[in-house]
Amino acid sequence: MLRKIIAVLAGIISGFLTIELIENLFQHYTPIQAEIITKNTQFPEAQEWIDAFPLDRYLYILIAYLTGSFIAGFITTLLSPQKSLAFLTGFVLLIGGFINVMLLPHPIWFILVSLSIYLPLAYLGGTLGMKLFRKS
Repeated sequence: MLRKIIAVLAGIISGFLTIELIENLFQHYTPIQAEIITKNTQFPEAQEWIDAFPLDRYLYILIAYLTGSFIAGFITTLLSPQKSLAFLTGFVLLIGGFINVMLLPHPIWFILVSLSIYLPLAYLGGTLGMKLFRKS
């Protein structure tokens, strides 16, 4: 039981860290002024700024979500070989993504795509982890 808990926690942490690392790398190479959102207390102005966000920025963020979810499921099944735990890890990442889209304004298409990424990719990472490192 303890092994399962550690596996899920390690998967969640590795997933969030991967997402954050990739987003920071993209921010480093294509900088934006993220402080506009954090300093702006008037929601309509923040919404206008988000609406003017370039499409490639959203794609970078989706790549981060894809990779982070996949790695989270993979790490989870490495530590405890059960695909259902990878699904649980993806579910926790989905909750984090849901909180993110509720706190910051996002386009509808981005909300739908990003929230549909976590579970399948975590499960896919878990499936690959099971196939590569299956214990006999």
